[in-house]
Amino acid sequence: MPFEEDPSNLSIGELKKQLRWLGASLPAGGLEKSDLVAALKKARAEKADQDRQKEEKVQQQRQEKLQPGVPRESRPLDYEQKISKEKQEIVDLHVLSEEELSRRILSLGGSVPEGSVGKFYLVSVLKNVMKKEAELAE
Repeated sequence: MPFEEDPSNLSIGELKKQLRWLGASLPAGGLEKSDLVAALKKARAEKADQDRQKEEKVQQQRQEKLQPGVPRESRPLDYEQKISKEKQEIVDLHVLSEEELSRRILSLGGSVPEGSVGKFYLVSVLKNVMKKEAELAE
């Protein structure tokens, strides 16, 4: 509800309506228009203050969400780090093209499904075919 700047230009009925809309109580005693105008000005000021506080709280919550947690010191990358043979094999397989993965699967006696399949699926199939090949060799 837009407010007129000067509540003294409003009728008594409109003053009461705006007071109720703002959630303010009507002044006690004899209701003079000046009492209603003063109460409406006070209620508008309190409402503006509440809205400002609510907006500040929302802004503060947004800032808290944006701030990272406890900062950690960065560690340098360790290129000499040893990884397991299995993990290195998986990385090496992911470097291959899909055509090369399919060729290797077929050369080991596996089957490549028809249609479009993803690289992760082909790597998984090749790993399984290689595993079965190793089991048969033992």
